[in-house]
Amino acid sequence: MNPWATIPLVALFVSAMLTVYVFAYNRERPVNRAYLILSLFVTLWIFCDFLLWLHLPRQWPLVIARAETLAWMTLGFWFTRFTYIFTNRRRDWLYLLIATICFSGVPLGWFTNLVIADVKITYWGYHAIGGSLYQLYTNAAVTFPFAFALFILARTFFWAADRGTAYRKQLLLMILATLSTFIASYVSVIVLPEWFGKTVIELTTPSLLVYNIVIFVAMFRYQFLAIDAEDFANHLFGRMGDAVLILSSDAMVVQMNEASKKLFAIDELPAAGIPVRNLIAEFPTDGKEGRFETKVASGGEEHFLSVSWAPVPEAKKDIGAVVIARDITERKQAEAEIARYNFELAVARDDAVEANRAKSRFLAVMSHELRTPLNSIIGYSEMVAEELAAGNGLAAIPDLEHIHGAGNQLLTLINGILDLSKVEAGKMELFPEEFDVCGLVDDTVTLVLPLVDRNENSLAVDCDPDVGEMFADRLRVHQILVNILGNAAKFTEQGRIRYRVAREPGSPDQVVFTIADTGIGMTEEQQEQLFQSFVQATPSTTRRYGGTGLGLAIARRFCELMGGEIAIESRYGEGSTFTVRLPAVTAARAAS
Repeated sequence: MNPWATIPLVALFVSAMLTVYVFAYNRERPVNRAYLILSLFVTLWIFCDFLLWLHLPRQWPLVIARAETLAWMTLGFWFTRFTYIFTNRRRDWLYLLIATICFSGVPLGWFTNLVIADVKITYWGYHAIGGSLYQLYTNAAVTFPFAFALFILARTFFWAADRGTAYRKQLLLMILATLSTFIASYVSVIVLPEWFGKTVIELTTPSLLVYNIVIFVAMFRYQFLAIDAEDFANHLFGRMGDAVLILSSDAMVVQMNEASKKLFAIDELPAAGIPVRNLIAEFPTDGKEGRFETKVASGGEEHFLSVSWAPVPEAKKDIGAVVIARDITERKQAEAEIARYNFELAVARDDAVEANRAKSRFLAVMSHELRTPLNSIIGYSEMVAEELAAGNGLAAIPDLEHIHGAGNQLLTLINGILDLSKVEAGKMELFPEEFDVCGLVDDTVTLVLPLVDRNENSLAVDCDPDVGEMFADRLRVHQILVNILGNAAKFTEQGRIRYRVAREPGSPDQVVFTIADTGIGMTEEQQEQLFQSFVQATPSTTRRYGGTGLGLAIARRFCELMGGEIAIESRYGEGSTFTVRLPAVTAARAAS
């Protein structure tokens, strides 16, 4: 074996390792694929040189030299192709022209001896002898493509300063490596033989190796920066708090971060992926960028999501979109809580406003209601004083009765206000006792009968003798019934009032008081406000019939205190029916 063949053997081994490394590392990147093909043809060239340096029998060198033409005549095109990709340059007509020149010369050189006509033995090994038109094809197929690629690299180096310093350094390395390879090959093949009459030293193979190494380092030095950045991005991708999904072009999930697996309750992503709509049912597939909010169920819980996505550029044909889903459940819950709180505040505000209006109306009514008996008391008192001064004492008796009645009326008003304030403050106490129900009914009728007669009404009383006794606060029950019966007599003119009392059918523990009239009746809206404090049906009703609007409000609260209820059925213009249900035995008796 020729000892000098060690040089191309080492070069062949290193160049082959570079090729294998790129093939195994990542051959999916376009720039990697371009370098892989370039390195294959450089390795083929070095391999052919190694065979020629072995001093093989005469019939082999010519075949090997012609095979070598496949490498060196197309190497310029592969380098041009790599340069186009590395500099992000679009292909143009020059690219096609170079491809035509390089690939058309290979079959012509192989079959017609236009390139390699013969070989001769040298000190180093066999040396190819160019045939006719050798110089033309050498310049066209090798020199011109490499020169054009160098022009692209130089142009990018000088006019692409925005690419960054690291990128421009790699361009400069490629330019210097390519020029060095051409110069070394030119000196060893042309200059030295002309000076010394023979090839003193063969520089083509070592220069090709250096060229391949420099191109490899230049490409990977820049690519490693991108890889470091990509690793850093993947690190951030994995640690992001938001769920990030990468979709294929057919809307399948191909990758997700840990936040996504936690959000969607997925332990492991199946190898084949899953449709994104299995996770987010409302996700659109029209390929447009967008954002929306939705609700998903995962892990037995409901989550509100803010989903945004953007399509990936068409250069990434296998990747369709990147989706970011942010869990906004806590925000939605806070918004709902704030909305509920605002609603409650609005209701409270409306209630306060209405209460303020009601109290304003109450004060307006109350000022009249209080002044009327007070004026009566003052006026009749002056009259009594005058009559007593005149010595006519008997004439003062009717006036004293008026004073007494006005005083009772005033007392009733004040008691009503005090009772309501006690109930609302939780200070009202009940004093239950046993009493005859029908006896209580008679007392209420006696008290209200003058008002019934004054409005020319008829009153029918029906108290079931079997109703028996009750154990309750007699005073409060009496007040409830007087309020209702008094309203029936006041709001009914020349009508009928029916007063019925009996045990609740099927529930003897309940005593039912029913008071029905054929008076003015009420609308549904008036019925809704009937039991509110300081509220009467309408202002016109207040002006015509008087009253403070406290009676029924107090009656309902007394019923509730004793464990009962009060209900109404009414039709406007036809009359009303009030039903009071009270337990025959109050809670105080039951507890004892």
